[in-house]
Amino acid sequence: MTRKYFYSLLFVGIALQSHAQVEFTTNYAYSRPMGQMLTNIKGIHGLNLGLAYRLKHTPVSFGLELGFGGYGYQSERQTYTFTDGSTTETNVNVSNNTFNLMLNTRLYYPTKGIVQPYLQLRGGLSNFYTNLVIEDPEDVDGCEPLESDILKSSATLAGGAGIGMRIVLGGSGCAKYAIDISSNYTAGGRLDYMNLKKATPTVKPVADVSADFINVHNQVVHRHHVGYVYSSPLRLLDLRVGLSVAF
Repeated sequence: MTRKYFYSLLFVGIALQSHAQVEFTTNYAYSRPMGQMLTNIKGIHGLNLGLAYRLKHTPVSFGLELGFGGYGYQSERQTYTFTDGSTTETNVNVSNNTFNLMLNTRLYYPTKGIVQPYLQLRGGLSNFYTNLVIEDPEDVDGCEPLESDILKSSATLAGGAGIGMRIVLGGSGCAKYAIDISSNYTAGGRLDYMNLKKATPTVKPVADVSADFINVHNQVVHRHHVGYVYSSPLRLLDLRVGLSVAF
């Protein structure tokens, strides 16, 4: 009985696969903060990777999307002190980053043709974090820094909707290529995130982040200002342009 059940599931899987379309998408995204978030940080430049599953001859697809972005970077030459008291001069890098994990659903109309417009709904998790990396001067590839730490990290549930279109370019064998263009609005809960620049005059930061460094000239330990922490609801409007491959 178990074997018959297994073969039945295998047959159904093969049947669905033969009538399905799997699509990989990669695109560049520029996200413009909205509302209070616009006052606190600049736009986010990022890369998105997507995998979608769509039954043939149907207008609906379901997928998973990973997004990586950055909205600020700062690099300064500082002196790093080891635990034995010795020092070395190296680069101290601080970057503001974002990570998104979203489920998305698309509704295409029409389902065929060179131009295929669609509506899109998205929902998942959005994370803003600031990373501190102290480079090892003797590590040319930068694979093993002297120190790496997350200065600030905050996540929230997020969701949104958007419109877009696929412009079919053609195919090769079982693969079909298309340009994918879309615009999406994303909203979520309150986030705490950093800005590497000076405090905004009209908005009071919730915290000031500093780190301990040694002055290169006199070897005096001092607190080095890294950035300010702000808090606001997540509000973003993005524009995406990329390439998709459907099998």
